Amino acid sequence: MRNIKLNAMRSFCKYLSVLVFTSFLSLPIDAQEKEKEAENANRLHHRFSLVLAHSHIPSADEVNEQKVAFIAPTIGLNYELWFNSKWAVGLHNDFIVQAFNIENEHDKPILKREYPILSALVGVFKPGKHFSFFAGPGIEFEKNENFKVIKTGIEYGVELPQSFEFSAGFEYDTKINGYGSWLVGLGISKNIFSHK
Repeated sequence: MRNIKLNAMRSFCKYLSVLVFTSFLSLPIDAQEKEKEAENANRLHHRFSLVLAHSHIPSADEVNEQKVAFIAPTIGLNYELWFNSKWAVGLHNDFIVQAFNIENEHDKPILKREYPILSALVGVFKPGKHFSFFAGPGIEFEKNENFKVIKTGIEYGVELPQSFEFSAGFEYDTKINGYGSWLVGLGISKNIFSHK
């Protein structure tokens, strides 16, 4: 019985030693990977994003003197060119996959919108590890009437393995001489680094 306990104790110590030794070996590799990621973040690189979102479009409904909001599914396809870990310029594109009407005050006609596409050239600033802020001008294209747009937004991102990133974002689009809308969505991004 004592030999069985002694053998079990030796086996346990042997496995524990292998585990500790392997952990120490992996520390330099982990440090090298983090160092490589930090080096890559400060290099010129491209980032492509797919965003699934909902656009909230307020419309004035004078029935019962209440304002209602229309919620439309939206797909975002974004491209950004990152100069370093803090600054980028990008093209953010939103595709609203539903037709809708904007009901204005009594003296203005109803504004019909059929599957509008919004493209904006934005500047991006990322002061820390997770949050990034962006803003810039754009145009909402639609067959009835196009609008100039000012897009602003904030995004919270979490890095994933193999240069992917998961994010949640909030945007507000001001359509000049039109209407305003805001968007909430989740996205997945891929960073592509050029070879040295």
